[in-house]
Amino acid sequence: MQRKRPDCRLKQANLRGFSSCPQTAQYRATLELSNGHQFTMDLCSEHMRNATRIAEIEAARMFLSAKVRVSSIRFDDLALADEGAKAS
Repeated sequence: MQRKRPDCRLKQANLRGFSSCPQTAQYRATLELSNGHQFTMDLCSEHMRNATRIAEIEAARMFLSAKVRVSSIRFDDLALADEGAKAS
């Protein structure tokens, strides 16, 4: 059974400077923030290059009381993850 890939994070997000994105995600970004919190975002290839900026806008919304920055980011290719799941 093939899993449906998630939509790009910007399909449902309303972020200044970014329009809604109809694409499916090709990458999962795992972000570590300067305050120790971690979260993930699914992004299309077009928005992957803006992952840090998108994450910092999202972090500013989540943590209103502090200036939070991205301290590390890891990308996983969802197509490769799907292939690995099929092989198991």
